[in-house]
Amino acid sequence: MVVTVCKKLKELFKDSEIVMSNYLELPEVLKQEGVKLLKSPLLHVGYDHKQLKKYLKYSPLVNLYKGFPKGEVSLKEIDVIIDIAGFAYGDLWGINPLINLNYLLNVVFEKKVKYIVLPQAFGPFEKEGMATEVKKMLENANLVYARDRISKSYLETLSGNSKDKIKQAPDITLSFKDEIDTSNITDKYCCIVPNERMLDKGDVAWQDTYSNLLQNIIKNIQKPDLKVFLMVHDTTSGDGKIAKALHEKVDAEHCELLEIADPLEIKKVIANSQFLIGSRFHSLASALSCNVPSLAMGWSHKYQMLFEEYGMEGYVFDKPDEAQIIEKTKSLVDQKKNQKIRLDLNNKNEEIKEKNRDMWAEIQSVIG
Repeated sequence: MVVTVCKKLKELFKDSEIVMSNYLELPEVLKQEGVKLLKSPLLHVGYDHKQLKKYLKYSPLVNLYKGFPKGEVSLKEIDVIIDIAGFAYGDLWGINPLINLNYLLNVVFEKKVKYIVLPQAFGPFEKEGMATEVKKMLENANLVYARDRISKSYLETLSGNSKDKIKQAPDITLSFKDEIDTSNITDKYCCIVPNERMLDKGDVAWQDTYSNLLQNIIKNIQKPDLKVFLMVHDTTSGDGKIAKALHEKVDAEHCELLEIADPLEIKKVIANSQFLIGSRFHSLASALSCNVPSLAMGWSHKYQMLFEEYGMEGYVFDKPDEAQIIEKTKSLVDQKKNQKIRLDLNNKNEEIKEKNRDMWAEIQSVIG
């Protein structure tokens, strides 16, 4: 997602400087896009509030002590904040991300900055204090894009005079095709993508069934001419632990463990697969955006909404229904059904491109 945003911003605002926190080293792909680093270690909004404030207040000392990369740009030079959190604001994550966000917007930046939230999932906001913080966030924002109708409704309920700022647009990565070769779709492999969040954020029934269900899915797609890539989509997470344990239980000749750090390389593998079954949201978004038939096992409403966007509602599960999941898996393996789904996805992607073009035009007019 970061690569997608940087490329698009450079396209729309050729003379702009794109800056990220120096909390992490810049990946090579972002260096190539000319991305620079802040002088301050701006933590993710999900961190403890006291730690975030401490890092910002004593940033020179923290930079020295922690050995963070040396940044070039100060916080007071920032004019626009582009929020691509994905899903950070809702009861599942608690009030801390919203408190931190409003602190940054109201206290940390020395001048009024434009704040634009790119398409992401929101809500619900039923826990104590959440509604108040959401209202503050909306007052501070210039544009807030929800990527589905449920997220938009959660925001609109609390919007007050900020309702006109709330928009809906598809996830930006769905229209990102640069450097992704999708010409070879006859390679005989599929992708299985686990997600550790299924065990702590998903329905409690997944905790006892998730690993075994993935194992049964792999067994049910065993064909001599169809390889299975057990893909670790996020190498910084605990997904690898799940994948490695699962790999030990299945036929190693039939199933290969795949760990790739480069996001563009990951998308190339996904784009050329026969189909994808998984729980990492952006692996599913990558697949559908490249016309790859998919099945999701998810832990929030964002999965249902993504598959609704593509007319694939019957291929997303928020609770373990093994019989139905195996049945849908068989339809992905079936070549005729697979090809029909590809054609339908292609038509949907043309519609999504148009929606994203409209979104970027609106953003461009607001930034100026």
